[in-house]
Amino acid sequence: MKAVAIVPAAGAGRRLGGVCKALLRRPDGRTFLDAVVAGAREAGCAEVIVVVAEPFGRDVEAALPAGARAVWNPAPERGMASSIACGLAAAGPAEAALLWPVDHPNARVASARAVLAAAGPAGIAVPAFEGRGGHPAAFGREIWPELLACSNARDVVRRDPARVRRVVVDDPGVVRDVDRPEDLG
Repeated sequence: MKAVAIVPAAGAGRRLGGVCKALLRRPDGRTFLDAVVAGAREAGCAEVIVVVAEPFGRDVEAALPAGARAVWNPAPERGMASSIACGLAAAGPAEAALLWPVDHPNARVASARAVLAAAGPAGIAVPAFEGRGGHPAAFGREIWPELLACSNARDVVRRDPARVRRVVVDDPGVVRDVDRPEDLG
């Protein structure tokens, strides 16, 4: 299945003290951005779109790894749904979109592959670890119009539970986002 990855990275990092999450470093030395882009490529995404905005957009754009391109979100104050819409609007032909926020740099490639395989063109697949849903999640092309019009992607997931597959993974990285200083440890 041809897939595109959308990497929301347009936040101002307010809960983290005004830090650019995309450029934070993992213990292995890679930036969050590098880890997520590499993971999406390894999972099989033909295209990786990183959605950026001020105040860190130019820094993130300058640090883009090979195989990714930046798209600017003119209204990041509208939240992550606006970044998802910007990414999808810029995406080329694909059967599914893998939504992998930059603040989930520890999710494993195997988890991304599993959700992509489970989504299909009309479905949604969400990784689950110890009963909690996480990221990256995959949305089939037929779901994209709903994502483009939504104010919160969770609402799209909850709208019709019959089309959602929860993919159980042995990967705590899918539920471990980095939002606050205590999340960095």
